[in-house]
Amino acid sequence: MSAISYAKTMSLKHGEPAVVVFNAGTDDEYSLQTLRSEFEDLVSPLSTEISPVLVLGIPSIAQDLESGVVATIESFLEGAELSTFRYTPRL
Repeated sequence: MSAISYAKTMSLKHGEPAVVVFNAGTDDEYSLQTLRSEFEDLVSPLSTEISPVLVLGIPSIAQDLESGVVATIESFLEGAELSTFRYTPRL
């Protein structure tokens, strides 16, 4: 919950979407869809141009790294002005 709140704040502050990577801990499609729906409900007040993007890490992540996750991150970054991205580690 705090990661999503932080991503929303960063998106609003900088006018750019943030990526939220979440360990789903399951391959169950119903559970994954529930997580996606809950995420969308939390970020839906933001416009789609700055709304955070969800990337789910699932147990079969090796397969996803070859297809879904990498494609999601690439499409997110496509056309983005990378010089505006900020990395703020949380310790």
